[in-house]
Amino acid sequence: MKHLFLAILLITLGATAQATDITTSAAGSVEAALGSGAASVTSLAITGPVNAADLHFIASLPALTTLDLSKARIEEHRNSRLATNHSDYKADQLPPYILAGAGFSTIVLPAGLTEIADGALMSTSITTLSIPASVKRIGNGALADCRKLTQLTIPATVTETGTHLCDGATSLARVSIGTDAVAAYAFRGCTALTTVEGSPTTIGDFAFAGCTSLKSYPFGPSLTHLGTGAFYGSGLTAALGSCRNLKSIGDYAFAHCTALASVNLPEGLTDVGEGAFFDDNALTSLTIPSSVTTLGDFSLKGTSKIDSSEGLLSDGVTTVGRYAMAGMESLTNVRIPAGLTALDDYAMTGMTALESIDARRPREVPETGADVWRGIDQSKVTLYVDPSMENSFLAADQWSEFAIVTSGMRQDVTADGVGTPDVRLAIAGTTLEITSSVPVVSAAVYDMAGHLLVAATPQASACELSLPLDRIAPQVLLVNVSVAASSGASTITFKIAK
Repeated sequence: MKHLFLAILLITLGATAQATDITTSAAGSVEAALGSGAASVTSLAITGPVNAADLHFIASLPALTTLDLSKARIEEHRNSRLATNHSDYKADQLPPYILAGAGFSTIVLPAGLTEIADGALMSTSITTLSIPASVKRIGNGALADCRKLTQLTIPATVTETGTHLCDGATSLARVSIGTDAVAAYAFRGCTALTTVEGSPTTIGDFAFAGCTSLKSYPFGPSLTHLGTGAFYGSGLTAALGSCRNLKSIGDYAFAHCTALASVNLPEGLTDVGEGAFFDDNALTSLTIPSSVTTLGDFSLKGTSKIDSSEGLLSDGVTTVGRYAMAGMESLTNVRIPAGLTALDDYAMTGMTALESIDARRPREVPETGADVWRGIDQSKVTLYVDPSMENSFLAADQWSEFAIVTSGMRQDVTADGVGTPDVRLAIAGTTLEITSSVPVVSAAVYDMAGHLLVAATPQASACELSLPLDRIAPQVLLVNVSVAASSGASTITFKIAK
Protein backbone atom coordinates (compact mmCIF):
# COMPACT_ATOMS: atom_id res chain seq x y z
CA MET A 1 0.00 0.00 0.00
CA LYS A 2 2.84 2.36 0.94
CA HIS A 3 4.61 1.64 -2.39
CA LEU A 4 1.37 2.25 -4.31
CA PHE A 5 0.96 5.66 -2.59
CA LEU A 6 4.53 6.68 -3.51
CA ALA A 7 3.97 5.62 -7.11
CA ILE A 8 0.80 7.69 -7.33
CA LEU A 9 2.62 10.68 -5.74
CA LEU A 10 5.48 10.49 -8.24
CA ILE A 11 3.05 10.31 -11.14
CA THR A 12 1.20 13.35 -9.73
CA LEU A 13 4.43 15.35 -9.29
CA GLY A 14 5.48 14.44 -12.80
CA ALA A 15 2.18 15.72 -14.10
CA THR A 16 2.43 19.02 -12.22
CA ALA A 17 6.11 19.85 -12.64
CA GLN A 18 7.49 19.66 -16.18
CA ALA A 19 10.69 21.04 -17.66
CA THR A 20 10.11 21.30 -21.38
CA ASP A 21 12.41 22.11 -24.30
CA ILE A 22 10.81 22.70 -27.67
CA THR A 23 12.14 23.53 -31.12
CA THR A 24 9.85 25.47 -33.42
CA SER A 25 9.98 25.50 -37.20
CA ALA A 26 7.58 28.42 -37.52
CA ALA A 27 6.39 31.25 -35.30
CA GLY A 28 2.96 30.81 -33.76
CA SER A 29 3.36 27.10 -32.97
CA VAL A 30 4.22 27.10 -29.24
CA GLU A 31 0.69 26.35 -28.00
CA ALA A 32 0.38 23.36 -30.33
CA ALA A 33 3.83 22.09 -29.36
CA LEU A 34 2.99 22.09 -25.66
CA GLY A 35 -0.39 20.50 -26.18
CA SER A 36 -2.58 19.43 -23.29
CA GLY A 37 0.31 19.46 -20.81
CA ALA A 38 0.90 23.21 -21.11
CA ALA A 39 -0.73 24.03 -17.77
CA SER A 40 1.81 21.92 -15.87
CA VAL A 41 4.96 23.28 -17.53
CA THR A 42 7.25 24.88 -14.93
CA SER A 43 10.35 25.44 -17.07
CA LEU A 44 10.29 26.21 -20.77
CA ALA A 45 13.18 26.62 -23.22
CA ILE A 46 12.48 27.48 -26.85
CA THR A 47 14.74 27.15 -29.86
CA GLY A 48 13.57 28.71 -33.09
CA PRO A 49 11.15 31.42 -34.22
CA VAL A 50 8.38 32.79 -31.98
CA ASN A 51 6.06 35.78 -32.26
CA ALA A 52 3.80 37.93 -30.09
CA ALA A 53 1.03 35.32 -30.19
CA ASP A 54 3.39 32.71 -28.75
CA LEU A 55 4.51 35.06 -25.99
CA HIS A 56 0.93 35.99 -25.19
CA PHE A 57 0.14 32.31 -24.70
CA ILE A 58 3.29 31.72 -22.62
CA ALA A 59 2.26 34.54 -20.25
CA SER A 60 -0.88 32.58 -19.40
CA LEU A 61 0.90 29.41 -18.29
CA PRO A 62 -0.03 29.09 -14.59
CA ALA A 63 2.88 26.92 -13.37
CA LEU A 64 5.72 28.50 -15.36
CA THR A 65 8.67 29.72 -13.25
CA THR A 66 11.51 29.75 -15.80
CA LEU A 67 11.45 30.94 -19.41
CA ASP A 68 14.55 30.54 -21.58
CA LEU A 69 14.39 32.41 -24.89
CA SER A 70 18.15 32.61 -25.42
CA LYS A 71 17.93 30.47 -28.59
CA ALA A 72 14.65 31.92 -29.80
CA ARG A 73 14.12 34.69 -32.34
CA ILE A 74 11.10 36.97 -32.14
CA GLU A 75 9.52 37.50 -35.54
CA GLU A 76 7.18 40.21 -36.76
CA HIS A 77 3.48 39.72 -36.05
CA ARG A 78 0.64 41.78 -37.54
CA ASN A 79 -3.09 42.36 -37.32
CA SER A 80 -3.64 40.71 -33.97
CA ARG A 81 -4.76 42.53 -30.82
CA LEU A 82 -3.19 40.74 -27.89
CA ALA A 83 -2.20 42.10 -24.47
CA THR A 84 -2.74 45.76 -25.34
CA ASN A 85 -4.30 47.90 -28.02
CA HIS A 86 -1.30 47.17 -30.20
CA SER A 87 -1.92 44.96 -33.20
CA ASP A 88 1.40 45.12 -35.04
CA TYR A 89 4.59 43.87 -33.40
CA LYS A 90 8.14 44.30 -34.68
CA ALA A 91 10.78 41.63 -35.12
CA ASP A 92 13.47 41.34 -32.45
CA GLN A 93 11.26 43.25 -30.02
CA LEU A 94 9.85 41.94 -26.75
CA PRO A 95 6.37 43.30 -27.52
CA PRO A 96 4.52 45.92 -25.46
CA TYR A 97 2.90 44.50 -22.31
CA ILE A 98 3.12 41.00 -23.80
CA LEU A 99 4.35 39.30 -20.62
CA ALA A 100 2.92 41.79 -18.11
CA GLY A 101 1.71 40.08 -14.96
CA ALA A 102 3.26 36.71 -15.81
CA GLY A 103 4.22 34.59 -12.81
CA PHE A 104 7.65 33.29 -13.87
CA SER A 105 10.64 34.33 -11.74
CA THR A 106 13.39 33.80 -14.32
CA ILE A 107 13.61 34.85 -17.96
CA VAL A 108 16.53 34.63 -20.38
CA LEU A 109 16.06 37.01 -23.29
CA PRO A 110 16.89 36.26 -26.95
CA ALA A 111 20.49 36.94 -27.90
CA GLY A 112 19.52 39.14 -30.85
CA LEU A 113 16.85 41.20 -29.08
CA THR A 114 17.02 44.93 -29.92
CA GLU A 115 14.15 46.34 -27.87
CA ILE A 116 12.26 45.66 -24.66
CA ALA A 117 9.05 47.53 -25.40
CA ASP A 118 6.75 49.48 -23.09
CA GLY A 119 5.50 47.41 -20.17
CA ALA A 120 6.89 44.19 -21.66
CA LEU A 121 7.79 42.68 -18.28
CA MET A 122 5.65 44.88 -16.05
CA SER A 123 4.41 43.28 -12.81
CA THR A 124 6.18 39.98 -13.44
CA SER A 125 7.83 38.00 -10.63
CA ILE A 126 11.36 38.11 -12.06
CA THR A 127 14.17 38.44 -9.51
CA THR A 128 17.05 39.32 -11.86
CA LEU A 129 17.39 40.24 -15.51
CA SER A 130 20.35 40.07 -17.88
CA ILE A 131 19.90 42.51 -20.75
CA PRO A 132 21.66 41.39 -23.96
CA ALA A 133 24.21 43.75 -25.50
CA SER A 134 22.06 43.83 -28.63
CA VAL A 135 19.26 45.76 -26.85
CA LYS A 136 19.21 49.45 -27.82
CA ARG A 137 15.94 50.60 -26.28
CA ILE A 138 14.03 49.79 -23.11
CA GLY A 139 10.52 51.22 -23.14
CA ASN A 140 8.30 53.03 -20.66
CA GLY A 141 7.50 50.97 -17.59
CA ALA A 142 9.20 47.90 -19.03
CA LEU A 143 10.03 46.63 -15.53
CA ALA A 144 7.58 48.68 -13.50
CA ASP A 145 6.04 47.05 -10.44
CA CYS A 146 8.40 44.06 -10.64
CA ARG A 147 8.30 43.72 -6.88
CA LYS A 148 10.67 40.74 -6.64
CA LEU A 149 13.41 42.19 -8.86
CA THR A 150 16.53 42.63 -6.69
CA GLN A 151 19.25 43.82 -9.07
CA LEU A 152 19.59 45.22 -12.57
CA THR A 153 22.38 46.19 -14.94
CA ILE A 154 21.59 48.50 -17.83
CA PRO A 155 24.49 48.10 -20.27
CA ALA A 156 26.14 51.04 -22.01
CA THR A 157 24.93 49.62 -25.32
CA VAL A 158 21.40 50.75 -24.44
CA THR A 159 20.85 54.17 -26.01
CA GLU A 160 17.35 54.93 -24.72
CA THR A 161 15.32 54.07 -21.65
CA GLY A 162 11.72 55.09 -21.17
CA THR A 163 10.00 56.66 -18.20
CA HIS A 164 8.84 54.63 -15.18
CA LEU A 165 11.43 51.96 -16.04
CA CYS A 166 11.45 50.24 -12.62
CA ASP A 167 8.82 52.39 -10.94
CA GLY A 168 7.56 50.56 -7.85
CA ALA A 169 10.14 47.75 -7.92
CA THR A 170 10.19 47.63 -4.14
CA SER A 171 12.81 44.86 -3.77
CA LEU A 172 15.36 46.38 -6.17
CA ALA A 173 18.51 46.86 -4.08
CA ARG A 174 21.27 47.39 -6.64
CA VAL A 175 21.33 48.99 -10.08
CA SER A 176 24.15 49.72 -12.50
CA ILE A 177 23.39 52.41 -15.08
CA GLY A 178 25.40 52.53 -18.29
CA THR A 179 23.25 55.10 -20.09
CA ASP A 180 23.85 58.85 -20.31
CA ALA A 181 20.43 59.69 -18.91
CA VAL A 182 18.19 58.35 -16.17
CA ALA A 183 14.63 58.78 -17.40
CA ALA A 184 11.80 60.33 -15.41
CA TYR A 185 10.32 58.14 -12.66
CA ALA A 186 12.83 55.41 -13.55
CA PHE A 187 13.33 54.14 -9.99
CA ARG A 188 10.58 55.95 -8.12
CA GLY A 189 9.42 54.09 -5.03
CA CYS A 190 12.27 51.57 -5.10
CA THR A 191 12.34 51.54 -1.32
CA ALA A 192 15.03 48.83 -1.00
CA LEU A 193 17.52 50.54 -3.32
CA THR A 194 20.85 51.06 -1.57
CA THR A 195 23.46 50.99 -4.34
CA VAL A 196 23.57 52.88 -7.64
CA GLU A 197 26.53 52.69 -10.01
CA GLY A 198 27.08 54.79 -13.11
CA SER A 199 27.76 58.34 -14.27
CA PRO A 200 24.79 59.71 -16.24
CA THR A 201 24.76 63.34 -17.36
CA THR A 202 21.10 63.94 -16.55
CA ILE A 203 18.71 62.58 -13.95
CA GLY A 204 15.07 62.94 -14.93
CA ASP A 205 12.02 64.09 -13.01
CA PHE A 206 11.35 62.02 -9.86
CA ALA A 207 13.87 59.41 -11.06
CA PHE A 208 14.83 58.37 -7.51
CA ALA A 209 11.89 59.84 -5.60
CA GLY A 210 10.88 57.82 -2.58
CA CYS A 211 14.06 55.71 -2.54
CA THR A 212 14.14 55.82 1.24
CA SER A 213 17.03 53.35 1.65
CA LEU A 214 19.32 55.24 -0.74
CA LYS A 215 21.83 56.92 1.58
CA SER A 216 24.40 57.83 -1.07
CA TYR A 217 24.62 58.37 -4.81
CA PRO A 218 27.79 58.65 -6.95
CA PHE A 219 27.42 62.33 -7.83
CA GLY A 220 30.27 63.03 -10.24
CA PRO A 221 31.63 65.54 -12.73
CA SER A 222 29.55 64.18 -15.62
CA LEU A 223 26.25 65.30 -14.07
CA THR A 224 24.85 68.51 -15.60
CA HIS A 225 21.13 68.48 -14.77
CA LEU A 226 18.80 67.24 -12.05
CA GLY A 227 15.12 67.13 -12.92
CA THR A 228 12.09 68.07 -10.87
CA GLY A 229 11.84 65.96 -7.72
CA ALA A 230 14.83 63.85 -8.80
CA PHE A 231 15.55 62.67 -5.23
CA TYR A 232 12.31 63.79 -3.58
CA GLY A 233 11.83 62.02 -0.26
CA SER A 234 14.94 59.87 -0.66
CA GLY A 235 17.24 58.75 2.15
CA LEU A 236 20.33 60.69 0.99
CA THR A 237 22.61 62.00 3.72
CA ALA A 238 24.92 63.99 1.43
CA ALA A 239 24.55 65.30 -2.09
CA LEU A 240 26.34 66.82 -5.08
CA GLY A 241 29.94 66.24 -4.08
CA SER A 242 32.27 66.60 -7.10
CA CYS A 243 29.49 67.81 -9.43
CA ARG A 244 31.60 70.59 -10.87
CA ASN A 245 29.66 70.70 -14.15
CA LEU A 246 26.16 70.80 -12.65
CA LYS A 247 24.17 73.68 -14.18
CA SER A 248 20.63 73.25 -12.90
CA ILE A 249 18.69 71.71 -10.03
CA GLY A 250 15.01 71.16 -10.75
CA ASP A 251 12.05 72.11 -8.58
CA TYR A 252 11.84 70.08 -5.35
CA ALA A 253 14.83 67.97 -6.45
CA PHE A 254 15.85 67.23 -2.85
CA ALA A 255 12.63 68.17 -1.04
CA HIS A 256 11.64 66.13 2.02
CA CYS A 257 15.06 64.46 2.23
CA THR A 258 14.89 64.34 6.01
CA ALA A 259 18.36 62.77 6.47
CA LEU A 260 20.19 65.14 4.12
CA ALA A 261 22.82 66.93 6.20
CA SER A 262 25.45 68.05 3.70
CA VAL A 263 25.16 69.61 0.24
CA ASN A 264 27.94 70.91 -2.00
CA LEU A 265 26.66 73.33 -4.64
CA PRO A 266 29.37 73.88 -7.27
CA GLU A 267 30.44 77.19 -8.72
CA GLY A 268 28.89 77.47 -12.18
CA LEU A 269 25.48 76.28 -11.03
CA THR A 270 22.94 78.78 -12.36
CA ASP A 271 19.48 77.49 -11.48
CA VAL A 272 18.22 76.32 -8.09
CA GLY A 273 14.58 75.44 -8.60
CA GLU A 274 11.51 76.07 -6.50
CA GLY A 275 11.52 74.05 -3.29
CA ALA A 276 14.88 72.46 -4.13
CA PHE A 277 15.65 71.72 -0.44
CA PHE A 278 12.13 72.12 0.95
CA ASP A 279 11.75 70.76 4.50
CA ASP A 280 15.23 69.21 4.64
CA ASN A 281 15.30 69.58 8.40
CA ALA A 282 18.63 67.75 8.89
CA LEU A 283 20.57 70.15 6.65
CA THR A 284 23.06 72.10 8.77
CA SER A 285 24.93 74.22 6.25
CA LEU A 286 24.75 75.28 2.64
CA THR A 287 26.83 77.57 0.45
CA ILE A 288 25.15 79.15 -2.55
CA PRO A 289 27.72 79.82 -5.33
CA SER A 290 28.00 83.30 -6.81
CA SER A 291 26.80 81.96 -10.16
CA VAL A 292 23.27 81.57 -8.71
CA THR A 293 21.23 84.76 -9.12
CA THR A 294 17.81 83.66 -7.88
CA LEU A 295 16.92 81.70 -4.78
CA GLY A 296 13.70 80.06 -5.97
CA ASP A 297 10.35 80.04 -4.18
CA PHE A 298 10.33 77.67 -1.18
CA SER A 299 13.90 76.61 -2.02
CA LEU A 300 15.15 76.51 1.60
CA LYS A 301 11.82 76.57 3.42
CA GLY A 302 11.89 74.48 6.57
CA THR A 303 15.65 73.92 6.69
CA SER A 304 15.39 74.52 10.40
CA LYS A 305 18.89 73.37 11.44
CA ILE A 306 20.94 75.74 9.28
CA ASP A 307 22.36 78.12 11.88
CA SER A 308 24.90 80.09 9.87
CA SER A 309 24.26 82.49 7.03
CA GLU A 310 27.88 82.28 5.90
CA GLY A 311 27.72 81.77 2.14
CA LEU A 312 23.95 81.34 2.23
CA LEU A 313 23.19 84.42 0.17
CA SER A 314 26.13 84.78 -2.18
CA ASP A 315 27.10 88.03 -3.83
CA GLY A 316 25.45 86.84 -7.04
CA VAL A 317 21.94 86.53 -5.56
CA THR A 318 19.62 89.31 -6.74
CA THR A 319 16.23 87.82 -5.83
CA VAL A 320 14.98 85.75 -2.90
CA GLY A 321 11.72 84.07 -3.86
CA ARG A 322 8.45 83.48 -2.00
CA TYR A 323 8.98 81.60 1.27
CA ALA A 324 12.53 80.84 0.06
CA MET A 325 14.02 81.08 3.56
CA ALA A 326 10.87 80.67 5.62
CA GLY A 327 11.08 78.53 8.73
CA MET A 328 14.86 78.75 9.07
CA GLU A 329 14.39 79.02 12.80
CA SER A 330 18.04 78.48 13.79
CA LEU A 331 19.47 81.43 11.85
CA THR A 332 20.58 84.28 14.08
CA ASN A 333 22.11 86.50 11.42
CA VAL A 334 21.44 87.14 7.74
CA ARG A 335 23.85 88.85 5.38
CA ILE A 336 22.23 90.79 2.53
CA PRO A 337 24.40 90.72 -0.63
CA ALA A 338 25.26 93.93 -2.43
CA GLY A 339 23.27 93.10 -5.54
CA LEU A 340 20.03 91.96 -3.87
CA THR A 341 17.09 93.80 -5.42
CA ALA A 342 14.03 91.94 -4.11
CA LEU A 343 12.75 89.84 -1.23
CA ASP A 344 9.50 88.25 -2.34
CA ASP A 345 6.39 87.42 -0.29
CA TYR A 346 7.11 85.80 3.11
CA ALA A 347 10.73 85.21 2.06
CA MET A 348 12.08 85.10 5.64
CA THR A 349 8.98 84.43 7.69
CA GLY A 350 9.39 82.30 10.81
CA MET A 351 13.05 83.11 11.50
CA THR A 352 12.34 83.05 15.21
CA ALA A 353 16.00 83.16 16.33
CA LEU A 354 16.94 86.12 14.13
CA GLU A 355 19.02 88.71 15.98
CA SER A 356 20.57 90.82 13.24
CA ILE A 357 20.62 91.53 9.53
CA ASP A 358 23.76 92.83 7.87
CA ALA A 359 22.58 95.14 5.09
CA ARG A 360 25.70 97.30 4.82
CA ARG A 361 26.53 96.30 1.26
CA PRO A 362 23.47 97.31 -0.82
CA ARG A 363 23.41 100.84 -2.22
CA GLU A 364 19.70 100.56 -2.95
CA VAL A 365 17.05 99.29 -0.55
CA PRO A 366 15.82 95.87 -1.78
CA GLU A 367 12.11 95.78 -2.60
CA THR A 368 9.93 93.69 -0.31
CA GLY A 369 6.87 91.56 -0.99
CA ALA A 370 4.08 90.80 1.48
CA ASP A 371 5.06 90.15 5.12
CA VAL A 372 8.66 89.20 4.40
CA TRP A 373 9.42 88.80 8.13
CA ARG A 374 6.03 87.63 9.37
CA GLY A 375 6.17 86.15 12.87
CA ILE A 376 9.34 88.05 13.82
CA ASP A 377 9.46 90.88 16.37
CA GLN A 378 11.46 93.19 14.12
CA SER A 379 11.92 95.79 16.85
CA LYS A 380 14.25 93.31 18.59
CA VAL A 381 16.30 92.61 15.47
CA THR A 382 19.24 94.88 14.67
CA LEU A 383 19.56 96.00 11.05
CA TYR A 384 23.09 97.15 10.25
CA VAL A 385 23.26 99.59 7.34
CA ASP A 386 25.84 101.82 5.76
CA PRO A 387 25.60 105.39 7.10
CA SER A 388 24.84 106.66 3.61
CA MET A 389 21.79 104.36 3.43
CA GLU A 390 20.33 104.97 6.89
CA ASN A 391 17.61 107.40 5.80
CA SER A 392 16.64 105.19 2.86
CA PHE A 393 16.09 102.17 5.10
CA LEU A 394 14.25 104.28 7.69
CA ALA A 395 11.83 105.34 4.96
CA ALA A 396 11.37 101.88 3.44
CA ASP A 397 8.32 99.72 4.08
CA GLN A 398 9.06 96.76 6.43
CA TRP A 399 12.77 97.62 6.70
CA SER A 400 11.92 100.60 8.92
CA GLU A 401 10.46 98.26 11.56
CA PHE A 402 13.91 96.95 12.50
CA ALA A 403 16.23 98.54 15.05
CA ILE A 404 18.39 100.29 12.48
CA VAL A 405 21.95 101.23 13.34
CA THR A 406 24.82 102.39 11.20
CA SER A 407 28.04 100.46 11.30
CA GLY A 408 29.83 102.81 13.68
CA MET A 409 31.94 105.95 13.38
CA ARG A 410 34.99 105.46 11.24
CA GLN A 411 37.58 108.00 10.27
CA ASP A 412 40.47 107.38 7.91
CA VAL A 413 43.33 109.26 9.52
CA THR A 414 46.02 108.46 6.93
CA ALA A 415 44.34 108.33 3.51
CA ASP A 416 46.04 110.53 0.99
CA GLY A 417 43.08 111.01 -1.35
CA VAL A 418 43.85 110.21 -4.98
CA GLY A 419 44.64 106.56 -5.64
CA THR A 420 43.70 105.34 -2.16
CA PRO A 421 42.02 101.90 -2.28
CA ASP A 422 38.36 101.77 -1.24
CA VAL A 423 38.54 100.19 2.22
CA ARG A 424 35.44 100.06 4.42
CA LEU A 425 35.06 99.12 8.06
CA ALA A 426 31.87 98.15 9.85
CA ILE A 427 30.96 96.69 13.21
CA ALA A 428 28.23 94.03 13.18
CA GLY A 429 27.49 92.91 16.71
CA THR A 430 30.87 91.93 18.18
CA THR A 431 32.67 91.56 14.87
CA LEU A 432 34.71 94.08 12.91
CA GLU A 433 34.27 93.46 9.21
CA ILE A 434 36.66 94.89 6.63
CA THR A 435 35.92 95.09 2.91
CA SER A 436 38.35 96.38 0.33
CA SER A 437 38.50 97.01 -3.41
CA VAL A 438 41.90 95.29 -3.44
CA PRO A 439 43.15 92.22 -1.52
CA VAL A 440 43.69 92.68 2.21
CA VAL A 441 47.17 91.71 3.40
CA SER A 442 46.60 92.03 7.15
CA ALA A 443 44.71 93.98 9.80
CA ALA A 444 45.40 94.88 13.42
CA VAL A 445 43.36 96.61 16.12
CA TYR A 446 44.98 98.86 18.78
CA ASP A 447 43.72 100.92 21.67
CA MET A 448 44.42 104.64 21.63
CA ALA A 449 47.63 104.06 23.61
CA GLY A 450 48.98 101.84 20.84
CA HIS A 451 48.55 98.45 22.54
CA LEU A 452 47.81 95.61 20.12
CA LEU A 453 44.43 94.02 20.87
CA VAL A 454 43.80 91.65 17.95
CA ALA A 455 45.28 90.94 14.52
CA ALA A 456 44.47 88.71 11.57
CA THR A 457 45.71 87.71 8.13
CA PRO A 458 43.17 86.62 5.49
CA GLN A 459 43.44 83.86 2.94
CA ALA A 460 45.35 84.76 -0.22
CA SER A 461 43.71 87.40 -2.43
CA ALA A 462 40.73 87.86 -0.09
CA CYS A 463 39.07 91.27 -0.13
CA GLU A 464 37.18 90.70 3.11
CA LEU A 465 38.36 90.06 6.66
CA SER A 466 36.59 89.72 10.01
CA LEU A 467 38.10 90.35 13.46
CA PRO A 468 36.41 89.52 16.80
CA LEU A 469 35.85 92.42 19.20
CA ASP A 470 33.94 90.57 21.91
CA ARG A 471 36.87 90.66 24.38
CA ILE A 472 37.91 94.23 23.68
CA ALA A 473 36.88 96.81 26.30
CA PRO A 474 37.88 100.18 24.79
CA GLN A 475 35.16 101.96 22.84
CA VAL A 476 37.46 103.94 20.54
CA LEU A 477 39.99 101.95 18.53
CA LEU A 478 42.68 102.36 15.90
CA VAL A 479 42.65 99.87 13.04
CA ASN A 480 45.59 99.38 10.68
CA VAL A 481 44.59 97.75 7.39
CA SER A 482 47.35 96.70 4.99
CA VAL A 483 46.20 96.17 1.42
CA ALA A 484 47.91 95.14 -1.80
CA ALA A 485 48.78 98.10 -4.01
CA SER A 486 50.59 98.46 -7.33
CA SER A 487 53.65 99.82 -5.54
CA GLY A 488 53.51 97.20 -2.79
CA ALA A 489 51.59 96.90 0.46
CA SER A 490 49.82 100.06 1.60
CA THR A 491 48.63 100.61 5.18
CA ILE A 492 45.60 102.71 6.04
CA THR A 493 44.75 103.62 9.62
CA PHE A 494 41.17 104.10 10.80
CA LYS A 495 39.75 105.40 14.03
CA ILE A 496 36.47 103.72 14.89
CA ALA A 497 33.94 103.72 17.72
CA LYS A 498 32.36 100.47 18.86
